[in-house]
Amino acid sequence: MTTTDRMRSILDAIDLSLDAGEPVYVHCFGGMGRTGTTICCWLLRHGLANKNDVLSALTTLRQADHERASWPAPENKDQESFILDWKG
Repeated sequence: MTTTDRMRSILDAIDLSLDAGEPVYVHCFGGMGRTGTTICCWLLRHGLANKNDVLSALTTLRQADHERASWPAPENKDQESFILDWKG
């Protein structure tokens, strides 16, 4: 599991790239657990979702992945807890 400091560092790197107009690609091995956790924390950081709808927001965003849209993301309860406890 990632730490709060590590997640802040990841989100800071994403934000720096976006601020510089650079594309950002977020992916882990399967593109579900750590990727979903990171995207949810980023959405929360920027007020694009709140703790009540962030997981459903991720599900909506993932609908473009026709092959894996129905797979669970994040993958486990630890990742969901990390997201719902995120204060970043």
